[in-house]
Amino acid sequence: MLRRFHRLAAWLVWLGLAVFCAPVCGAEAGGHIIFEDNRLTLRVTQTPLSKILGEISRRGVRISRDPTIDPPISADFSERPIDIALAAIIKDYSYSLTWRAGAGGRQSLERIEIFRGASRRSPGRVAAPVNLAVQQTEDGGYIVKNYVLVQLLPGVEIERISTVLSAYGAAISGGFAPAGIIRVILPADMSTARRAELIAALEDIAPVAPDTAYLLNTEHGNLLPEPAATNAFQAFTGSQPAVIAVLDSGLHAAMDDAPYIAGVYDAVADSSTIHDGIGHGTHMSLLAAGAVRPLGVADDSTDTTSVLAIRAFDDNGFTSDFTLMRGLHYALANNARVVSMSWGTETPSPLLEQAMEFADQNGLLLIGAAGNEPSGNKVYPAAYNTVIGVGALDELGGRWESSNHGDFVSLYAPGMAEFSEQYSGVSQRFAGTSIATAHVAGRAARIIAADPDIDKDELLQLLMAEEK
Repeated sequence: MLRRFHRLAAWLVWLGLAVFCAPVCGAEAGGHIIFEDNRLTLRVTQTPLSKILGEISRRGVRISRDPTIDPPISADFSERPIDIALAAIIKDYSYSLTWRAGAGGRQSLERIEIFRGASRRSPGRVAAPVNLAVQQTEDGGYIVKNYVLVQLLPGVEIERISTVLSAYGAAISGGFAPAGIIRVILPADMSTARRAELIAALEDIAPVAPDTAYLLNTEHGNLLPEPAATNAFQAFTGSQPAVIAVLDSGLHAAMDDAPYIAGVYDAVADSSTIHDGIGHGTHMSLLAAGAVRPLGVADDSTDTTSVLAIRAFDDNGFTSDFTLMRGLHYALANNARVVSMSWGTETPSPLLEQAMEFADQNGLLLIGAAGNEPSGNKVYPAAYNTVIGVGALDELGGRWESSNHGDFVSLYAPGMAEFSEQYSGVSQRFAGTSIATAHVAGRAARIIAADPDIDKDELLQLLMAEEK
């Protein structure tokens, strides 16, 4: 009976008639909000987003919203799938949907999170780390379980995709909207045959790919045998205006109050609180900011560069195409000018390359590590056309013997550094293209700070002149 009443209410709203609904539909002067069976009906004019989300929350959906995001919404549609409805009304902000499996494998909306990216770390820390659910494929690669990515081509209506997904108990769970990529969650108990059937149905509409995962070597390179004699870390207080996004393993708690940390984001968990279960990301943030400088770099400046620390690797060392896209989205939304990527894989990804192209076209300078094996093989993302590939020099300025090389490497930079861990008291020296990449990212940000309108080619020439 209740279901019939709500469907009747939705029909009456569509006809423009006024009805009173409780408790799962909201009515106010000139507005109706109905949420049922993962479908949203809206007939509202200048209604705060918080009001709409409040009605949805009354159906048991958990809502997480940046309190500064509360635009007035004007909309008129009936029984639209919630993923499509939200894509239309909050298209200017980032959002994610979390689904749970219900009876018969049907997906039910569990949580909505809407954010623009925190400017500083939110109070509190993640109680338990979130890691990617990864499975190995027959060819030895890795994918994220129960997810696929769909590329929206021009002219393809998202409603067509949503209709196909609904028939199989699947649903849209987010996307990298700027590049027209959506992520789809599949029922956990979906059979192999049923999955193949769904993929075939989707491929009749748009290209489909797994959310490819990568087990990346995020080691700095070689641990140098010489004991470190000095503490290279200093409490720098200055900050330059050009922001660097460091896509890596996160940030250690000891760095919470560092003045050059402008923001943090966990692209694995889609959260505004992060940690660093590996340690690599913390080191790269220190280097990019200029709080640690490679050995052999003569620079007495106490200025540092602002860093957005992004956890793109989980604590097992895995990342994925969609996780990296989330990181790029955060960097774009938070006005970063440079992206530092001190990692790599020999497996290219067309979807990730497309996301990098979009980031490049929208003003992000992308810098990637060439790798710590001198094979000459291309390593991605450094080898993508839109990315500046960086190799490593030793302390004396010569080519580091373990640095990769090849026509995709644009320049070589100092790749040895000493890290004195505030939080562990252990001081060690490392070498690697990771170090060189983060250092070059910092140099690029300082050049941009001095000349915000400099073009990419001119900037690269300046970097090459500084770092042979």
